[in-house]
Amino acid sequence: MTGMGEGRVIRFAETGLASVVAHGGSGELHTARVLEREPGEFITFLDLTVVPPGVSVGLHQHGPDDEEVYVVIDGTGTAEVDGVRYSVGPGDVVLNAPGGSHSLTCTGAEPLRMVVVDVARKASPPAAG
Repeated sequence: MTGMGEGRVIRFAETGLASVVAHGGSGELHTARVLEREPGEFITFLDLTVVPPGVSVGLHQHGPDDEEVYVVIDGTGTAEVDGVRYSVGPGDVVLNAPGGSHSLTCTGAEPLRMVVVDVARKASPPAAG
């Protein structure tokens, strides 16, 4: 895994956040990709994401070999997973199954902060060498 920080320690406080519109959602959220997949690994990426009030990650679907997990750190929101809506807040984990559809909107007065982990069901092939 490649990431920021020393060795295998990631320091979110040292990451710079980029503003993006996520999956056609409303408004700009702020995110930092702190890990990206390397050959032989299952974790595709790990992001720290801050969703301001009223901003959303648009409804989208992943492929059959890709699942995503949202771990809410702060703030409140509404997650839609496969057509079902859930209220989410600190300590909640949203499981987005392979092939499923999902979105998330910050509904609170404060930003929603979450860690996003994307996992492949199969490891990437090892690097040739």
